[in-house]
Amino acid sequence: MLKDQEIDAVIIALPNHLHLKCVVDAAEAKKHIFLEKPIARSTEEAKHILSVTQKNNVKLMMGYPLRFNQQFRNLKTKILDGTLGDIEIANANYISTGPFFHGAKAHTPIPVPEWWFNKELTGGGALIDLGSHLINLLRWYFGEVKDVKSHLGYRFNMSFEDRATCLAKFENNAKAIITVGWFSQDYHLNIQLYGTVKQSKPNTNP
Repeated sequence: MLKDQEIDAVIIALPNHLHLKCVVDAAEAKKHIFLEKPIARSTEEAKHILSVTQKNNVKLMMGYPLRFNQQFRNLKTKILDGTLGDIEIANANYISTGPFFHGAKAHTPIPVPEWWFNKELTGGGALIDLGSHLINLLRWYFGEVKDVKSHLGYRFNMSFEDRATCLAKFENNAKAIITVGWFSQDYHLNIQLYGTVKQSKPNTNP
């Protein structure tokens, strides 16, 4: 397929441990790439991916759909036009079942792939899986991360985290509390932004 000159681009939607090799092969074949998140299992692999795509002058796009969600795009507009003032604090949450109930709501549940539970193949747990979405979105809002601290949880006693809370500071000095987890059968994805805009009228509600 990579030798086919009529193919301009490829989608790589494979387990994390296959990202690097497949990106290298596609980039060297001069194919533009749409890559499933996370970019890689480690910063070293990520840097290699960026280097090989730049060297071969091919476009690389990551699969982060939240930037295309209309509600999150509306927040971006309100940040840019000053509606929210200066954002001081963001609270971002992404809680779900993770891989534990993979396809559980389908008529025929889908078996959970074994690679999901192998840290060497995934590179991490809930933070790299769900947190990467939130961090990418917040970087779109506030710029690069200047400082970050995290607390990882191991409720299910695996070799990688099943929940995490991070405190991040961004280039524009906004701070964010990022919470992710694989412990709930309910689905929670939300972001609250707290800015400096004052109310035009006094709030008389009790």
